[in-house]
Amino acid sequence: GMKLIGYDPYISIDAAWRLPREVDKAETLEALLQKSDYVSLHVPFVQETEDMINAKNIKFFRKGAKLINLSRGGIVNNHDVIKGLESGLISRFVTDFPTPELIKRSCDQHDVILLPHLGASTREAEINCAVMAANQLSNFLLNGTIINSVNFPNVSQERSTPYRLIVINKNIPGMIGQIADLIASLNLNIVDMTNKSRDNIAINLIDLEVQADLSLIDKISSIEQVLKVRSLNADA
Repeated sequence: GMKLIGYDPYISIDAAWRLPREVDKAETLEALLQKSDYVSLHVPFVQETEDMINAKNIKFFRKGAKLINLSRGGIVNNHDVIKGLESGLISRFVTDFPTPELIKRSCDQHDVILLPHLGASTREAEINCAVMAANQLSNFLLNGTIINSVNFPNVSQERSTPYRLIVINKNIPGMIGQIADLIASLNLNIVDMTNKSRDNIAINLIDLEVQADLSLIDKISSIEQVLKVRSLNADA
């Protein structure tokens, strides 16, 4: 099997304790590169990691080492890696962030292996995405909560009462006042209300003391620029 060497300048004490005893810790990136036949990158793309692998540290690679980057494209300076391939310090570069120069190198020299970036298509990611989508859809149907919509604003509100109205309207001045005045004219009390907008669409979550009847829904629906009205009864 392989001997594992890791380098992480930000590793916490707890994370370090959880590492298997077989993993050696390098004190510097250069020290890791000097000892490694395979270098695999597992870091986020932030200011500190931009061009993390570059000409300055490629010279520390063991001759013929393989470089694997499945994290983020900007972590590796591709131009410098190609120079490393030409010098023989790097024998293979594997990545799922293709660029025109990497595609050309792969076709011409076959020492660059390009993969599709499918991190979101792993079994675990597929399951998590399905659960997340089901939860968000359920929360929308039961409470009117909207999260991660393409063309609607995010909106949520803790239930103050079992009786909730959802009003979607064009995002123009005076709409909240018209809706609230109509509700008050029917002697209904608003317990809580949230209004959120995005571009030309606005959404109102309105919790009432009593359940809205069909006449209230019809009257709000008749307001010009109101697009949709729903009544949700948590007791139903």
